[in-house]
Amino acid sequence: LLLAARYRATVDSELKHVGTASRLQGESAAMKRLLELVCDVVVGLDAELAIAEHAPRLGAMVALNPQMSTRGARLQDFMVDACERERFESLLTAAQSDVDGLMPGVMHTTIRDGLGARLGIELFYVKFQSLDGSCQFLVGLQESQGFDQRPLAALSVKRSAVDSGAYQDVD
Repeated sequence: LLLAARYRATVDSELKHVGTASRLQGESAAMKRLLELVCDVVVGLDAELAIAEHAPRLGAMVALNPQMSTRGARLQDFMVDACERERFESLLTAAQSDVDGLMPGVMHTTIRDGLGARLGIELFYVKFQSLDGSCQFLVGLQESQGFDQRPLAALSVKRSAVDSGAYQDVD
């Protein structure tokens, strides 16, 4: 009788684990599919914020040699501005420690491709828990329309414009 109770507890625990794994896989697949509907490129980031699997579309977006793998690269290393790299890292680091849920986020950034051209990008990110329990991210990149190609040094923002919510370029 005791052996049967232990066996039943083990089976119940395994079924719960399988159900949790199935739910996690379903949630991450749904998040990825949603990002793929609205973004040009979707990449997965591991707990160290490195690209988890080769992403050929990202390689094409940043005009890398097709023979080069993006796996292990850091998405923030493609960003032009150091402040944007720091902001990206701080946003995702904060999301990693958020125990309340899987709150998504978005930020605008500028990346430089392999040919030196600047691309305005909207980054959409969401945290998810992998099967091994680690915190990972899905990040969608959407090229911004109407992006200003002038060098960053040529752009500045008036403080009053920021406060009012209307941004203006100052030459």
